[in-house]
Amino acid sequence: LQPNLGHGHAIGLAGTTYGVDDIEYSGSLATITVTPPLRKDVAAGDFLSFRPVMHAVCSDPSAFKSMFDVSGVIRPGSITFVEALI
Repeated sequence: LQPNLGHGHAIGLAGTTYGVDDIEYSGSLATITVTPPLRKDVAAGDFLSFRPVMHAVCSDPSAFKSMFDVSGVIRPGSITFVEALI
C-alpha cells in the first residue's frame, strides 16, 4: 500500500467533512486522527470519500446581498458561514 492520505488532507464520512491531523500506516491498515472529532459511529466497511463537499449555512445573507449594485456590478459584502468545513 502506498500512503496517499496524509496530514492536511480532507476526507468525507457520513456527510461530514474532516481534516486529517495525523495518520499512521501499518500494512494496509491506517489509523487516522481527525478534526473535528467524529460525530457518528464508524464501522469497518463504512464509505469514506476523498472528495468531500462543503456543507454550510450563511448566518447573515442580507449583509452579503446588501452590496450588490442594481446596475449589475457585484460588490458583495462579507459573508459568514456556520459549520463551514472544507
